[in-house]
Amino acid sequence: MKTPIRTCIVCRKSAEKSSLLRINYKNHILSVDKKGNKPGRGAYVCNNVSCIKKITLKNLNRAMKDNIDNKYNYIIENLRNDDMDN
Repeated sequence: MKTPIRTCIVCRKSAEKSSLLRINYKNHILSVDKKGNKPGRGAYVCNNVSCIKKITLKNLNRAMKDNIDNKYNYIIENLRNDDMDN
């Protein structure tokens, strides 16, 4: 069985889908998809402090092919803070 490979939107490294964190975007709503199966457009980021700290709206805009509003900065901050706790 073939393992899905995805690319991190920050460092551009390819990795197995299951090892990356998925950010979901549907109906102009941005959220973290921990299970990786929500419908909508998705972007992947390495599940490590280095990449999570470097997520920007520019990365997300490119990946989601839309102009994501600054109001979603709190999601990026929550990701960074959650990762720092681990």
